Amino acid sequence: MLLIIITTIIIYLIVLAWTWHNLSGIEHGKKIIYTIVGLIVMYIITMITFNISKTGITYENPEMEKDIGNMLILIFAGLNSLIVLPYISKLLSRINDEDIEKNQVSKRIMVIIVVLVLCLIMESGYLKDIQKGIINVYETQKNVENMVQFQY
Repeated sequence: MLLIIITTIIIYLIVLAWTWHNLSGIEHGKKIIYTIVGLIVMYIITMITFNISKTGITYENPEMEKDIGNMLILIFAGLNSLIVLPYISKLLSRINDEDIEKNQVSKRIMVIIVVLVLCLIMESGYLKDIQKGIINVYETQKNVENMVQFQY
C-alpha cells in the first residue's frame, strides 16, 4: 500500500511540474487556476468512469466500495492528468502567446479529446477488473480466516 501511495504522489508531482512548465508565459495566478481546474476536471471525469465501471459489481459493504473507489479514483485521476494536462497547458500557453491559429487549436483539442476518450474506454475495463480482483482477494482471505477459525 505504501508503494501505491508513494507512486501516486510522484505521479501528481510530475503532473504539477510538467503542467506548470508548459504554462510558460502565463502569469502565476492563472497558472494556479488552470492547474487546479484541470485537476478537478480530471478527477470528475475519472469519478464518472469509475462509476460506470462498477456497474454489476457487488461489494460486501458500502464502506469497502467507498474505500476502493477513492483509492482507484485518486490513482487514475493522476494518470489521466498525466496524459492530458501537460498537452492542454502547452496549448493554452501557445494561445496566450498568440503562437497558434484557431483552426489548429480546434484540431488539437479534438485529438486530445479522442485520446482521452480512448484511454477512458480502456480504463473502464481496467477499473472493473481491478475491482473484481480486489473483491476476490478479500473473499479468499475471508474464507481462509473462516477455515482457520473453524479448525480451532
